[in-house]
Amino acid sequence: LCSSLDKVKELEEMCLNGNALLDEGSLQLAKALKGCDSLRLLNLNCTGLGIAGFEGIVEVAATSKTLKTLDLSCAWVNDSGARRFASEVLEMNTSLKKLHLAFCAMGYQGVEEVISKAANLNDLNLGGNNIGGPEGSAKLKALASSLHPGLNLKIY
Repeated sequence: LCSSLDKVKELEEMCLNGNALLDEGSLQLAKALKGCDSLRLLNLNCTGLGIAGFEGIVEVAATSKTLKTLDLSCAWVNDSGARRFASEVLEMNTSLKKLHLAFCAMGYQGVEEVISKAANLNDLNLGGNNIGGPEGSAKLKALASSLHPGLNLKIY
């Protein structure tokens, strides 16, 4: 797959959800996607992304000028990965409008960081992360409402 991607620079959508890419495959994919300047949708939901694979995809997403939808649900993001994602992707990529980071082992602080930097997003799914139950959910929804009134936030 990755050797084929080196030749395809006009790829607009890639949906690999449910495929066991793991870190090694994700890093190879990230390397192949670095030169792709037409990618609009990348779905890597439930692909076994660990910390290393996630970091490789972060590099691609941060520099993309065309990526509008990114689904990394079920990746091992955790709070430090969420902070990196927020500072590198959400601050640098103004084209990204729809982001799914559901079930990514993030805690309240990681989710809060993502929400606080979500100014360019229209749709944000952070469900299934460890945010402290209904009380944490209410606080994060209030934060999102105050910072980004038009944001469609899914959190539970």
